[in-house]
Amino acid sequence: MKLQLIRDTERLEFKTLDFDDLIIFYKRITASNYYAIVRANTGKADMVDLDAAKNDILRKYILDWTGVTDENGKEIPFEPELVLSLPENIQEELKAVIRFGGGEQVIKKSKIMPKP
Repeated sequence: MKLQLIRDTERLEFKTLDFDDLIIFYKRITASNYYAIVRANTGKADMVDLDAAKNDILRKYILDWTGVTDENGKEIPFEPELVLSLPENIQEELKAVIRFGGGEQVIKKSKIMPKP
C-alpha cells in the first residue's frame, strides 16, 4: 500500500455491510485542521468539549451521502446538520476514517459489521 497525501479536493467512500445501499462521501482531515478544531472547542480551563469537536469534524468533513432514508423509506438529501442524526456508532466510525484514513481497514474492524 502506498501513502496517499490528504487533499482538500478528495472525495472518499464509506460503506458498511449492514446497509447495502449506504454510501457516505467524506474527506480526511489534516493534523493541523484537526488540532484547530480541538483548540476552537477548548474552554477556559483547557477542557476540550469532545462532543462539540466531533460534531464540527463530522459537519465539515462529511460531503454527501446516498442510501439515507426516513422512517417511510424516502431518501433524505444530504445536509451537514443531519450528519448528527446518524446512529452514534456510524458517527464514531466516520470520525475514525476522517481522522486516521484507511477506510477499508477501519471498516473491517467495525463493530457494526457482522463477523465473517
